Amino acid sequence: MDVKQTLEVLEALQKVGELGAKVLADGKISISDIKYLGEIGEVVTALKVGIEGIELVDDEIKDISLIEAKEIVTKVIDIVKAIKDAKNV
Repeated sequence: MDVKQTLEVLEALQKVGELGAKVLADGKISISDIKYLGEIGEVVTALKVGIEGIELVDDEIKDISLIEAKEIVTKVIDIVKAIKDAKNV
């Protein structure tokens, strides 16, 4: 088994985190954040894809290989970097 669904869930979390970091970069939600409105569709799409097969994540993790574990850890590191970068936009 691969970790496709796990990575899709992480991708969805990344999109949410990036948008949240951008909106809250100045410490508040205000009318100036309307410029991020167009990204909401992308976030919703990522969430839909991530949630569609979320019940598979447990099985993917139970049967994880070292290569797949490294892939997940790499994705988590990438997410942290992406959210930090989004915060500085």
